[in-house]
Amino acid sequence: METMNVRLSLFAAVTLMMSGCMATPSGGNSRRGQQAPAEVVDSEKKEKEKKDVVILDDEKKDEEKEEEKEEEKEEKPSDCYKAEPEVCAMEKEVFELTNQLRQQQGKQPLILSPEMSWAAREWSIDMGKGGGISHRGFPNSRMSDYQKEFGKSANMNAENVAMNYTDESNAASSFYDMWKNSSGHRRNMLGNSRTIGIGLAKNSRGGWYATQIFGN
Repeated sequence: METMNVRLSLFAAVTLMMSGCMATPSGGNSRRGQQAPAEVVDSEKKEKEKKDVVILDDEKKDEEKEEEKEEEKEEKPSDCYKAEPEVCAMEKEVFELTNQLRQQQGKQPLILSPEMSWAAREWSIDMGKGGGISHRGFPNSRMSDYQKEFGKSANMNAENVAMNYTDESNAASSFYDMWKNSSGHRRNMLGNSRTIGIGLAKNSRGGWYATQIFGN
């Protein structure tokens, strides 16, 4: 009888051991359904946070670079310093036509100065207000305005001015033709200057005024 009880006990123990290996309670921890250890979760969380920080840092650096570029644009006068883009496009057309003429005559191309173009444009605006053209005050008044605006001096040795009541699309070419076909103005365009400023302005009565300033 004792032997039978031992066998039953051994059988029960083996049965319990096998039962523990083959099945798990519905709320238990199997290898397939169990949650990852806390150390692994924390590690993954930290890695994700690091990546997020890197991404944010990269985005911040990109924003700072863009801001620096914008500041550089504001500090350095562009080819269109203090003028509407369409006006500067007309001024650039006169500049290109002038250099084409110089090239035809074997002359070195002129360098367009945004600062000198501003001074030329300011004089065109003044002429437009008065309703006539002149070289009054040249070069001292132009150089004075230039000095006040940019804090430096400039050498200005010749000037062309003109006015024309024409359509905006023809203004640049008409001014170029007027100057090219006038001996004195043509001489300035083909002179030994190195830089040029070109300024156009339209007055309240619809007239266009233009100034070329040549310098070294």
